Amino acid sequence: MTYLFQCFSVRLFLILPAILAASLFSTGCASDKRAIISKVELTDQINSGNPPTVVDVRSSDEYETGHIPGAIHIPYWAVFTRHSKIPSTDEEPLVIYCEHGPRAKLAKLAFRIVGFQEILYLEGHMSSWKEANLQIEKSASP
Repeated sequence: MTYLFQCFSVRLFLILPAILAASLFSTGCASDKRAIISKVELTDQINSGNPPTVVDVRSSDEYETGHIPGAIHIPYWAVFTRHSKIPSTDEEPLVIYCEHGPRAKLAKLAFRIVGFQEILYLEGHMSSWKEANLQIEKSASP
């Protein structure tokens, strides 16, 4: 029980500042059209062999059951501690997604805080990707 409490406390400590900041400086998915990449555009970039860095901010279970090909898994609550896993520079575009959008909003704020400059949401997030029957990769998270 103590271990579970410690894990919860650490996660809460890491995401609480992001939640507070998000409530103060909310940047909605739909309000900033320049901050969205379409499924078609992302698919074309993946197929061309020159995709942007894509980050799945969902849970490990969600990631393992299917994610966008080549996506790096960094749960939204772990951005501050795991952003160094991203192979691109903080000036290159970063595409983030969750299942529907709320976790990606928190992750976007966290990525901005750690220095990433061009952060794009996947239009419709993973739910839309699945609806369109686009390619999904299944694997264990690292």
